[in-house]
Formats: sequence, structure tokens, C-alpha cells
Amino acid sequence: MPAKKKLSPEQMEQLVKTLAAFNEHFPKAFPKKGELPVRPLAISINRQIMAKVKEQQLGLTWNQVRIALAYWCSRKFYLNAFKKATHRIDLNGEVAESLTPEHQKYAKERFKRLMKRSETKNHEAPTSLQNAQSINDEQQAAEKADHDAAMDEELRLIHEAS
Repeated sequence: MPAKKKLSPEQMEQLVKTLAAFNEHFPKAFPKKGELPVRPLAISINRQIMAKVKEQQLGLTWNQVRIALAYWCSRKFYLNAFKKATHRIDLNGEVAESLTPEHQKYAKERFKRLMKRSETKNHEAPTSLQNAQSINDEQQAAEKADHDAAMDEELRLIHEAS
């Protein structure tokens, strides 16, 4: 499996804004933590989102929607939602389609890989700093890590905000 491409600081900031827009305009599909349970989204929900983006003139691009959906759908809380769910939902929180056993199995496998990757990261030293060619590279890596950590915290707060 190829390594995931890290988002630039600008992309991280846009991700935060896009997820906030999803929560504001589609709160039943993208709920804040504690408001509603997170449920599996309808297959091809990206098309529903883009139709609403155009209809409501939200000013989001296809790429911004794609990145935000990839982020949302790869989080532990989302993958965990497949354990007990029987259906996928649309943007209004209505049942869109049945959830197949294959989809549940796939989500379970992704969740396991995510957990394994988290465990590996917690036990390994950061290789990006070990391989840095100069002090300048190390400083840039540290600044990016600080920025990424701040963006991750901001995303967590958006999800937990009530």
C-alpha cells in the first residue's frame, strides 16, 4: 500500500473549513460529537454533496469535497459506525440503502489497519527527522509537524463541538 500524501498547511486549513461547512449544511450526515451517532454514508454521497454545494452556492470545489470525504471516511469513529449499522444514510440522515456484509467487513479491515498503523507510529521514532539532510530540513519538518498537530486538534474540536 503506497504511503498517504500529507496535506499542505493550506489544504489542512481548507479541510477544517470544509468539514465545518459539511456540519453546518448536512448536520445529520456529518454530526458534531455527541449530537447524533455517526452512521455510514450513502455510496456516491459525493454527488449529493456537489449538487447541494452548487444549489446552495457553498463555494466548495470538487477537490475540497473529495479530501474532506476521504478524511471523514477514514476516521476511527466513522469506521466504527459500521459495526452496528444496517443502512447507509443520505445527506438528510434518511436511509439510502442497505449496508451489505461486504461493506461491514471492509470497514472492519480498514479499522484494523488504522489501529495497527496507530500502534506502529506510537512505537517507532519519527523517521523524517532521522533522515533529514540538514538542520534547516529538521526545522521545516518540526514546523510542519507543529502545524499538522494544530490542524488535527482543530479538526477534533470541530467534531466534538456541541
